[in-house]
Amino acid sequence: YLDTPAQNKMGMIGENMMVGEEQVELAEYLTAIIFNISIFHTAVNFQTLTVSGYIPNQPSCMRLPPPAQNEVITMQRILETLPVKEIAFLQMNISYNLGQFSPTERSILTRPRKTKWE
Repeated sequence: YLDTPAQNKMGMIGENMMVGEEQVELAEYLTAIIFNISIFHTAVNFQTLTVSGYIPNQPSCMRLPPPAQNEVITMQRILETLPVKEIAFLQMNISYNLGQFSPTERSILTRPRKTKWE
């Protein structure tokens, strides 16, 4: 902590100001938070239709329990396990809507649009 007048030039740094390792820790926490709410969110949500839109790939629910370890799996068993068409439609609809960009959404990396006043 910087609490002497020689270290605290012109009152810019207060007594409780973080320095050194605390700043590094804060930077690491903020980096993790920003990553999780931006890149990770995009990676997870904007591919939902690709992955979840095909119901056998990732069914939202199953009508039968998962097969036992040594159970023979047939095509009939798979078809009986998949959700009914109404639930499959809901899953596809939710996946589609989660994967859409908002018309007002702007990427951090893109430049703002020029207005007619510039």
